[in-house]
Amino acid sequence: MNMLQEKMVDIALGRDSQYSRVEIIGINPDVDTGTEDVWDFGGDHTFMAAAAALYISSSNNADDMVIRVTGLDANWDVQTTTVTLVGQTKTAISGTWIRINEVKNTSASNPAGDVYVYEDLVPVAGVPGDAAKVRAKIIAASGIAKQGFYSIPDGYIGILTDWFGNTQKAFDGTMTLDVREFGGAFIKYRDMYLFQEHLPQPLPILGKEIPAKSDVKLKFTATANNTVAEGGFAILLRKNG
Repeated sequence: MNMLQEKMVDIALGRDSQYSRVEIIGINPDVDTGTEDVWDFGGDHTFMAAAAALYISSSNNADDMVIRVTGLDANWDVQTTTVTLVGQTKTAISGTWIRINEVKNTSASNPAGDVYVYEDLVPVAGVPGDAAKVRAKIIAASGIAKQGFYSIPDGYIGILTDWFGNTQKAFDGTMTLDVREFGGAFIKYRDMYLFQEHLPQPLPILGKEIPAKSDVKLKFTATANNTVAEGGFAILLRKNG
């Protein structure tokens, strides 16, 4: 094992005080001809312009699982909280949020319904009707929101290390890795041309440094309706100073 490999092992095991590793996996279960973001809810994800209160509910009225929510507060600092589902009832998540980076079930069984995290609105049977206000979705029985985007916390720098994409048999398309620095626009960083499946592709370890408060996301362009798109990427987070 060389020095770089030893370093990566230390980071993976949490033995490095300056670096940590984040793995992001997203899926869009139904991309029709055109381009969509790679996340469970489908369509384009709307990033919040200002911090806001968020809420959660399930499409199944019997769901009572404990859900862990991790994201960034109004100062772009990391915050984590838990909230208990009350079935289809709109339930407040503590704090205010500028970004959501992970939503995960922590209970012994997964929700039977789809779970939604959203800004203030009135859901119908637990389902929010305004797509622009949806921040995350856990597909029934999956246990975690599979969303192909991540935002760098304040006080950190992100370093992209690798990414992958795939789709189902006999389908193809283009996976795009986009980066938006704070206050700017999304810039296409990489394209991956997919036919059925593409294995993880390494990026140069110092090939792309991403400043704090930046957004990274995956988009997929399908050439046929009903295409399933899955992709992911890994980021090394380095503390400033």
